Order: sequence, then C-alpha cells, then structure tokens
Amino acid sequence: MKNAKSNAFLIKIKDNNSVYENFNKLIDLRFLHIINRSITPDKAREKFIAVILDYGFYVGIRRAVSLSIFKEDLDVAPSFNELRKLPKYNY
Repeated sequence: MKNAKSNAFLIKIKDNNSVYENFNKLIDLRFLHIINRSITPDKAREKFIAVILDYGFYVGIRRAVSLSIFKEDLDVAPSFNELRKLPKYNY
C-alpha cells in the first residue's frame, strides 16, 4: 500500500497466514473495525475485508474521513462501489 491518507483499507483474506491472523488480533483488540466482511474488488476469487483504523480513540476524532458516506450519514452503510476503491494492504 502506498502512503495514503486513509484510515480505511482492504485486507486480503488469507487463511492460515500469520500476517492475516495479526490483523484479526487487531480487530479483536478494537484497533481495527470491520466495515464489510466480504468485498471482491478485482478478481472473483479474491476476497477482502474492509476495515477502518480506530485512531480516533487516541486523538479524539471519531469521524471516518476516508469514506465520504460516513461524513454525510452515519446510519447508512458505505456502498460496495465506494468500498472497492479503498486502498489495499498488500502482504
């Protein structure tokens, strides 16, 4: 992933992978929050989860600045098209 000013990104689902398991631990610890559990941005067989980094807990900002739909209405889930455009974390 390039240096991007984004607190939301996609993580490729790779079972039995230590890096993916570390992401799951961050989710369990509530540092990352799942936006959507199954996104297919490119190839049909590649599944990703969309997550958002909870840095707001530390800096006092709770708004998700990466997803425009969160700026407008917090009760509406982001669209699949918007989620597919998120940066991908490559590991």
